[in-house]
Amino acid sequence: MCVRTSRSLCGRISKCLLDRCFPIVLIVVLCAGSRCPAQGSDKSAPGGASLNETVQTDRGLNPCEVQEKNEFTPTTPYVRSITDDVTVVVRDLDACLKAEGSTAFQLRLALDGTTLPKLLPTMGPSGQNYLKFSLRIDPYDREDRARWAKIIRAMRRSEEGVSITLANGKTGQVFPSAHAIVINLYPGYTPLVVAGLAVLLIGMLVLGYRSNMLRDNPGDTHKAGMVYPFSLGRVQMAFWFYLVVAGYLYIWLLTGQSYTPTGSVLALLGISSATGFAAAIVDRNKNAEASGKRSDLEIQHATLQSRIAEIEAAHPPAGSDLASKLGEKKDEAAAVGLRLASTPRPVVSKSAGIFKDLFCDGDGVSFHRFQIIVWTIVLGVVFVNAVQLDLAMPDFDAALLGLMGLSSGTYIGFKFPEKSK
Repeated sequence: MCVRTSRSLCGRISKCLLDRCFPIVLIVVLCAGSRCPAQGSDKSAPGGASLNETVQTDRGLNPCEVQEKNEFTPTTPYVRSITDDVTVVVRDLDACLKAEGSTAFQLRLALDGTTLPKLLPTMGPSGQNYLKFSLRIDPYDREDRARWAKIIRAMRRSEEGVSITLANGKTGQVFPSAHAIVINLYPGYTPLVVAGLAVLLIGMLVLGYRSNMLRDNPGDTHKAGMVYPFSLGRVQMAFWFYLVVAGYLYIWLLTGQSYTPTGSVLALLGISSATGFAAAIVDRNKNAEASGKRSDLEIQHATLQSRIAEIEAAHPPAGSDLASKLGEKKDEAAAVGLRLASTPRPVVSKSAGIFKDLFCDGDGVSFHRFQIIVWTIVLGVVFVNAVQLDLAMPDFDAALLGLMGLSSGTYIGFKFPEKSK
């Protein structure tokens, strides 16, 4: 057998980058051809025989055996994507169908020993002994995704490809075959998608550090040169945004089809968005309340001082009602002054570094922050593992989503008494 292997520079770059995001190997192009055995006139076995009772022709050959090629077409050795067509050549298709007691429409493609029942065959012209299948993954069928995920894992482990054959759709019996097929898991535009994801990630990191996109600024004004602390709610939103975008594109690259995220993933995005929004509202309300309280006291104190000055300008005689009123105003102004002195001005927090900003409040490391960070990381790992192994975004259990929602609610609740950093 003569094997021809080619690797492009873009293919190697894609493989390297994708291995960093998901443990994926980009399969190289492998075209194989070998000399066919001499053809002879076959005789089919009696009808109704099983493959378990090896059906022989007059030359001792199995009519159901998959051949590398015949005079009309070869068995497909390589496809450019997982959505291409595949041809399977059978030694003597008519005799095979008679022996199996089946029809061509009941035959199914089997890769790496895994039968794909959702792929329907198209029979070639009469007497040419081959079938065609259009490869396709149904992202909404959990069982079909699981079958393809098993095949893809096998493709990643071997550059020589996986076995290709046919199976009887009624009995599940797999036809004998010594041939393999290489499936290029990623289309030619994969480097562009990987580059786009890298640009998105770098852009988010740069903007997150150099701007206030992921930072807290609870005040209504912005001070030039001020480096505000990172917002846990906004960082969590950015984390889930990037994971969902990367997972969506990964599934699209492999299946060649657009895929709607599951309801639980949408719920998770909703929880993270609501957490970020509620945290921002709480911070702004606390800042506005503190500013408003001090402002009211300052106005009240200024008004009392002005009234005291007016009464003193009238030089009220001792014992008069005006003198008594002056004393009351002075006492009232002193009380307001004490309240004003005990009401601090709103403090504009500065960043102490991303880890301290996310884990700490004014009293140091807080458990409600630690809890939501841990659950976000755990669910992120579950998400990546599901996308990689199942070719689908995960269906999180309702209890797990409830736990995430409870963590987010606890975080928001503790932000009300939380001290400023």
